[in-house]
Amino acid sequence: MPAAAKFWTAVLGAGALSGSLYLMVALGSSGALVLAYIAQLPLFLVGLSAGLAASAMAGALAAVMTLAIRGIPITAIFVIAFLLPVLVLVRQGLLSRTNQAGETEWYPTGLLTGCLVGIGIAVAGLSVLFLATTGGAEQGVRTFVGRVFDAAMAAMPRGTPPMGREQAINLMAGYLPGMAVASLLIMTAVNGVLAQGVLARFGLNLRPSPDIATLDLPVAFVAVFAAALVAGAVLPGDLGFLARNLAPVVLIGGALAGLSVVHAAVRKLDARTWMLVAVYLAATLLVWPIVILAAVGMAEPFLKLKRRLAGV
Repeated sequence: MPAAAKFWTAVLGAGALSGSLYLMVALGSSGALVLAYIAQLPLFLVGLSAGLAASAMAGALAAVMTLAIRGIPITAIFVIAFLLPVLVLVRQGLLSRTNQAGETEWYPTGLLTGCLVGIGIAVAGLSVLFLATTGGAEQGVRTFVGRVFDAAMAAMPRGTPPMGREQAINLMAGYLPGMAVASLLIMTAVNGVLAQGVLARFGLNLRPSPDIATLDLPVAFVAVFAAALVAGAVLPGDLGFLARNLAPVVLIGGALAGLSVVHAAVRKLDARTWMLVAVYLAATLLVWPIVILAAVGMAEPFLKLKRRLAGV
């Protein structure tokens, strides 16, 4: 098959598959939420093997499919939350330069993490800004959470012990936008890593797979996280709500840095593969491992844990 035909086959196939996976959720298909988690995978696969333009054209096709079937609002969510993160990370990930020794230097993994978190901050900010235009960001989220809570309790079998409505709403509403965006960042990171791994397995990757053990978290992440916590506690209204919801977004950057420490720590162990699989599964399925990883990652710039554990 000619190179041009292969290129367009990959672009059209990736776009159609990505759009179909996303539309299954948008159309309310039962159990399709799991498929939404891999809707970015085809876009990463074609981008990291054929370049940014291929990823952009595949994403455009997926967006047109969504627009034709579900309209502007659902398409806007796809473009902002699914497509744009892929395009930014593919573009940055494929950047390289030649150093004085004639060696190729690829865009660092730490800066890619910064791009990912930056995308999350922008999406969280836009979400809170949009909610603020509807009559108050936090109040809007509280109303939504209240409706979901009441519907969930109504569906419970008779005899189920009642839950404290206000306490539950306060717990969920205060950080819901930030937690949703943090989940998006995890999904994006997993899809990007999975796509790079598949492409490298078959020799189709444009850049070498980065060593996550070399990921260094800028100290600025720690400062931004601390500032978000403080501002969320002292600022009133929507400003405080926005600050509180930036904290879980920045926390994802710390969690990725924590995974870097784990990779460095188990590098020389015989059972490292199984240990890493266990860590990744726990971080994907539960919340508390992410918090622990984030704490480790935030501490790394000061404690130099990787150097102490594995000489990285």
